[in-house]
Amino acid sequence: DFCCGSAGTYNIFHYENSMKIFERKKQAVKKINPDLILTNCPTCILQFQDGLKSREIARHSVELIDRLSVVEE
Repeated sequence: DFCCGSAGTYNIFHYENSMKIFERKKQAVKKINPDLILTNCPTCILQFQDGLKSREIARHSVELIDRLSVVEE
């Protein structure tokens, strides 16, 4: 695995370089074509959403845990 290119605030100050780094991650993701990408890193979520042009593809792993832990009353 490798960095998405966001690196905290790196993508804010070096957007073009950040997206070049993301390109490697993007190609790896396209090979497996996931329905969802889970990460613990908020800036990775933003990088995936921007780089893959999808607001729905990347989520924080806690969101999945939350959805799975809902108990019907």
